[in-house]
Amino acid sequence: MHARKALSLLLFLVLLGCDVWDQPLTDPEEMYEKAVELYKEKSYTQARALFERAVPMFEQLQASDRILEGYSYLAQTNLAQGDIRLSIGNLQAAVAWAKKLGDFRAETHLTILLGDVYSTIREYNHAIRYYRSALLLVSLINDEGKRAESELKLATTLLESGELEESLEGFRRSVSLFRQQRDHRNVALSLRGLAKLYQRIGQYVEALNSIQQALETIQENEDPLLAAKLHMDLALIHRAEGDLNTALVDFRDATNILRIKRVGKEYEGLFLFHIGSIYFNSARYADAKRYFESALKIAQALGDRVSENYLYVFVIRTNLSLMTPGQRATSVHRVQQSYEQIAKRFRETAHRTGEAFLWTEIGKLYEEQGNLQKAEEMYKTAVGLDESSLGEFIDKELHEPFLQELNVRRRNEEWYYRYASLLLQLGKYGEALSAVEMGQNKSLFDLLGGIDPGIRNSQIQQQIVETRKDIQQLKILELELSNLLGNRQRSKDLQKVNKLRSEMIGLRQRVTVNAGRIAAQYPNYEPLIQPGSVKVSEVSALVPPGTLVLTFLPTEHKLYLFAISARKFEVREKVVRQDTLLKLMSEYRRLMQDPGVYAGIGGEESVPVMTRFARLSTLLYDLLLRPVDDLLDRNLVIVLSKDTEAFPFHALERQDRAGNVQYLIERTTVDYLASLSSLKFKTAGVSRIREIIAVGNPSGRNWSVDYELRDVRSFLKSTTVLLGQEASWKNLREYHGDVLQLSTEFVYGRGSSPLGEIMLSLGSMLEQTEHVPFEKLTELNPFPVILLSNQYGQGVGLSSAHAYLLRLNGTSDVFLNSWSADRKASKFFSEFFYTHLANGLAPGDAYRQALLNLIRTREVSHPRSWGQFFHFGVG
Repeated sequence: MHARKALSLLLFLVLLGCDVWDQPLTDPEEMYEKAVELYKEKSYTQARALFERAVPMFEQLQASDRILEGYSYLAQTNLAQGDIRLSIGNLQAAVAWAKKLGDFRAETHLTILLGDVYSTIREYNHAIRYYRSALLLVSLINDEGKRAESELKLATTLLESGELEESLEGFRRSVSLFRQQRDHRNVALSLRGLAKLYQRIGQYVEALNSIQQALETIQENEDPLLAAKLHMDLALIHRAEGDLNTALVDFRDATNILRIKRVGKEYEGLFLFHIGSIYFNSARYADAKRYFESALKIAQALGDRVSENYLYVFVIRTNLSLMTPGQRATSVHRVQQSYEQIAKRFRETAHRTGEAFLWTEIGKLYEEQGNLQKAEEMYKTAVGLDESSLGEFIDKELHEPFLQELNVRRRNEEWYYRYASLLLQLGKYGEALSAVEMGQNKSLFDLLGGIDPGIRNSQIQQQIVETRKDIQQLKILELELSNLLGNRQRSKDLQKVNKLRSEMIGLRQRVTVNAGRIAAQYPNYEPLIQPGSVKVSEVSALVPPGTLVLTFLPTEHKLYLFAISARKFEVREKVVRQDTLLKLMSEYRRLMQDPGVYAGIGGEESVPVMTRFARLSTLLYDLLLRPVDDLLDRNLVIVLSKDTEAFPFHALERQDRAGNVQYLIERTTVDYLASLSSLKFKTAGVSRIREIIAVGNPSGRNWSVDYELRDVRSFLKSTTVLLGQEASWKNLREYHGDVLQLSTEFVYGRGSSPLGEIMLSLGSMLEQTEHVPFEKLTELNPFPVILLSNQYGQGVGLSSAHAYLLRLNGTSDVFLNSWSADRKASKFFSEFFYTHLANGLAPGDAYRQALLNLIRTREVSHPRSWGQFFHFGVG
């Protein structure tokens, strides 16, 4: 009896205990503390549930600190689970609360976190904007720690987006600020960023010095993962220098640090991959296979499906290298099957770059076998994937090395080039041209996705704004899906995966319908909402009589030239290897900027390089233009690409059999376009130039610009000149005319805009300037003619993309200098150009005559002086 009572009491106590411990938390403070604990333990699902319950309660209680902290943690939890939209939404809600409460410190912290989210998903333009906003907020709270943090993160993001000059200064500032605070870990991180920048520009001594300083700054035992990453950086620098043995030692040191401390398993796999790559490239295939397979096992254990799939590719490549030629020949079918299986695995992870890469590799194998129809199918699949993809999640440190080792670049135009080349072999010339244009348009569409141009057409403005919002939303959905599916654990949530896919289908259908409607109404705005396409018949109908439009397709062994006129379409070819052609073009560009060539400062020692430059000029004419020599007419329009950007075709020389030499510009007018599709743009032409707006020298330091722009009035009386303090954005918006000449600094790789910034006056005091994003020019009513005179540096600032955006806005003719040779050349060009405009010549004709005048003027007769001037337009 007593035993029964004791047992009943024990059961009661056990049940009572269960009730106590299983009772759901109701106090928001307890929920919050438990959620933070779970977050730190990486138990994100449980932490999220508690944060989502606690935060609304804090809002009801007006507990401001907990509201802001809760949203911050919740957003970071969302990001860890791959819920990008929720993360951004929660941070934006927190920022709104911080502003409402006037809490600048919290707003600064949350703004930095927003930058972190966008940086994680490689939306660098957005990230840069938030980090800059954080730096502005720091000035209100005088927090040197947040200032240093913002400087470091901004510099890192600028480096990723290729803005090296500003990034360098940012890293230097962050090193100094963190040293003042004795924050050794962040000093090391800043030095690491500095080393990456130095490595990118080939300054290996400086890069090694920065890493050594970083290693001396931190204690290995305190932060083994950072120490291991620094050893990895040392290895990568030594590898870039060709010191492979030292690189192997550094990679092994990095691996051992992690193994001893039992941390960073994913980085251990990365280090093993790097070791395998060194062995593979050194033809030590058995060793390479061993390390690749070890890295593969780690990726499988961690559930990193993206790394796993790429490592399968490396294992297959290594197995092939271990075979004899005969074995490889008989294994082609098995290799194709294996690649196809991995491509499908990539499809399961929504990682389109890897999938497109493998379909291209399979296509190459079919092409080698002579099965061109099957190769066409594979290449078409690859470019289709690339064209329809907006984004995918890639971890910069863990996944990017695979792409680099395979030479896979995002939006790789090689896929389009291969597809087009194969179509040419099949006699499908029109489809080949469309494939080349497709690749170019995709690159331009991606570029324009990072900017917000002004939409002046009120009838469709809102449609475009809404469609672009939908496109951005679709991109985030694609990132979320690939982030979820790339991890084996997260991909098990089928309900979430299916919901995402359903949302994407509906959104994509809406974007397709709306984009098609907008493009049909106003073709200029099509590049803002879809890549667009063009057919030969459309192009021919848009080409004026007497004009030849030329597009280039460099392939592995041949250069193809697509020649289109109003009457016919032809494809010509020249036997030259792509790498050989590009090296010759690069050498020509380099020698053009060599003082020994353009100024002969070396005396007799300059003769060899001057001779080489002259030889390259005629050689490149023979390769690039001689195949269509017989088709040249009154006007030649050249469509530029990534390979031919800023290349001065008009300065190439044609030598006849008698030895007579003529520049191309002396034979015909030479114009440029950024894409064939831009022929469809509606532009604001002008029959006669009357009103000119000349704006320049906003800093007041370049007086030669003042004289040049004032001189314009001597050619055309109706000229408004805004100089120095008057050269402000406010004043520029108030004027309109037939021609806008903007002579200032155009800095490419500065600010958050992919097209850089323009220096203008603040308008309050002389020498006080501001930098405005280039795309703000689209907020102005389109000037029929725009001259951009860049006064900044060598070979930077202005490109075909700048002209493309202005022509999309409705400008007919854009003139710009792709590099800054000397002020004398700019002054003479302006003088000659406006003289011919005043005499009634059309802008394109005035441009050509101005170049001919420069060629005949001894002081500026070298192609370096006049070759810098490009005309984007037709005729």
